[in-house]
Amino acid sequence: MSNNDGSLLDSDFLNKNPMEIFQQWYNTAKVHEPKSFPLFTLSTVDEMNKPHSRTMALIKYDLNGFKFCSNGNSPKANHLRNNQFASLCFYWPNCQRQVVVEGTTEEMPRHQVEAIFANGTNIEGKITNIALEFQSEPIASYDRVNEKREEIRRWMLFNANSLPCPGYIVGYNLIPDKIEFLKFNENYAHERIQLRRNDDKTANSGNESWIYQWLTP
Repeated sequence: MSNNDGSLLDSDFLNKNPMEIFQQWYNTAKVHEPKSFPLFTLSTVDEMNKPHSRTMALIKYDLNGFKFCSNGNSPKANHLRNNQFASLCFYWPNCQRQVVVEGTTEEMPRHQVEAIFANGTNIEGKITNIALEFQSEPIASYDRVNEKREEIRRWMLFNANSLPCPGYIVGYNLIPDKIEFLKFNENYAHERIQLRRNDDKTANSGNESWIYQWLTP
């Protein structure tokens, strides 16, 4: 997806679906950012139009969008119920690349959320999700978190170590309408290409309903 000096080319984006391009960048990040490649910053807006951001982990992606899960009692879930628009930002410093996605979120079907939870291998993460029903809730001390986690561990001893998916875990799919690919350069003349769903005839043809356009750094 570049020439010999790593620069982006129009041919990288011509007749391409942005999700296919994302897959190539994501796979590269897996190699160079083995611990942090699935992390992204999710930005939402509250009822007062104030922005909020936090780091999340990508569950999966496909041609239909980007999937992630959250606590349905969290502030971010309230934001998305009131305003479905959100943005994701993937930053891979070792690759000198960034991808920014803007789009609309929709809740995933319950059976898909339960399947994701059941297939997850992070047992400690599951215990925390079950123990803390209300995310971002004020607590007297961090000891309360450990107490709740121990309660779940004791419960597991009498329930065949099973960990059912809590009803308050919600899955989201962000359907992109704009994706920007950025390659950082040492001279600060960063290369930016934006793909979006639009009827702008001044832009270049991408794939199907997508068009692409170069942006100034």
